[in-house]
Amino acid sequence: MRKLLGPVLFALMLIIIILPAGAAAAEMELKYELNFDQSYFNYTWNALTVTVQNQQGPDWQGTVEVEWGGRYVKELFVAQGAAATVCFYLPPRSLNNTYFRDYSEEPRINLKDEQQRLVKSEPVRFSDESKKPLHIGVLSAAPEKFNRLTNLVPASAVVPVKSRHLDHDLFMDNFALLIISDPSTLQLKPEQQENLARWAQNGGLLVVGGGRGWQKTKAAVPQDLLPFTPTGTVETENLSPLAGQVNFVDSGSGRFLLTVGSLSSPQGHILLESTAGPLLIAGDYGQGQVIYSALNLEDPPFQHPLNFESFWNYLLSTNRARLFRSVQQ
Repeated sequence: MRKLLGPVLFALMLIIIILPAGAAAAEMELKYELNFDQSYFNYTWNALTVTVQNQQGPDWQGTVEVEWGGRYVKELFVAQGAAATVCFYLPPRSLNNTYFRDYSEEPRINLKDEQQRLVKSEPVRFSDESKKPLHIGVLSAAPEKFNRLTNLVPASAVVPVKSRHLDHDLFMDNFALLIISDPSTLQLKPEQQENLARWAQNGGLLVVGGGRGWQKTKAAVPQDLLPFTPTGTVETENLSPLAGQVNFVDSGSGRFLLTVGSLSSPQGHILLESTAGPLLIAGDYGQGQVIYSALNLEDPPFQHPLNFESFWNYLLSTNRARLFRSVQQ
């Protein structure tokens, strides 16, 4: 009897040790999002967002670990019935050291409890695009309104800007153009504003909308970035540009809200002007440029496709070299 007791106790101890991790695995759900479309970038930084859902179990605490050319670890607490998200910024794929790992091996996400027992492990599936598109980031409650830009910019993709996209200045190099139209969906933190300024200084093209909600866009951007200091709005019935660079359809019918203010010296200069005042003001910032639109980029007259395309064609034509600067995958 005593001879049997030892093995039985040992088996019970193994069950006690293994059971909690196995039970937790059934209760925890793991999801991930890689960059914008599940593609891994070869020559720019990557953002891997991991969401852990605690479906039924008690409050859970542990770590999320990403293995890919190294180990990246973050602590995580998930309340019962809730979800928690962490974001990992991973270096360009070209920097992975092939001497110490199998280059064909996929990255893997490991979920571990407080005792560092493996709860769940999943590979990260990603696509390997032959050519990386030119990413246009849009900060707006309705970013789909800017999808027509893909008709004007070859091999481009419109991406709704999320908070994690602005948390890492090197990751922001994935954007060739950023548009701040309606920042009410995301209040930029001071460090995100600093990253925005650094991105523009390194060659980014930033377009900021005015008109309705001009106070919100002004608050979202560091003031030294803006080539124009907005102070208010006026209504006008005529938006006919003074020069022929842009042709607005039905611009003489209706009322339009125009931001007024003053040029920021010395960098601010007018790109486009109407009888009612400046429509586009530009200013160089380091190697990049910031363009301020006195009109709200989502309001009339831009609902009309011809107005939208004429306006954006002119705006982008002034920055072709900057917009299509080399952004390798």
